[in-house]
Amino acid sequence: ERFYLSQYIKIFLANLNVHSNFPTYNSLDGNQLVSFQCVVRRDEWNAVKEAFHKAFLMQKKAYRRANGGNSAPSLSEDAAPRPLRSAVGAVRLPEEATQHKVVVRRTFLDVDDPSSPEGLGVSERSSRRSKTTSILQVRASGA
Repeated sequence: ERFYLSQYIKIFLANLNVHSNFPTYNSLDGNQLVSFQCVVRRDEWNAVKEAFHKAFLMQKKAYRRANGGNSAPSLSEDAAPRPLRSAVGAVRLPEEATQHKVVVRRTFLDVDDPSSPEGLGVSERSSRRSKTTSILQVRASGA
């Protein structure tokens, strides 16, 4: 089963007998958040924050002891929301964004315009090859 921070906080606080059904949310303003983020009302979070951090610090110590190393899971407040990407990889945009900015650089268009006096279209374009630049892939040497 996939990890969801909202579920984790709910279960964690219930197991501490701090709050039996702490309200957490997986979305903000209609945008589904990534699984490692959730939304909590500030006044509700302030009511449980001290108890949560006290127990969470003990859990972090146990995690480091069990798994070794210096790092352990952490929790950040007031992080910027990260919306979940859809199946096609696009992020849902706010409804106000109806105008797109388009920047066109180093390109050309072939337009088949039968009304032009020459009648030149795509099929009658010059056979001269246009100048291109090569793209090189740089690899870091393993020293």
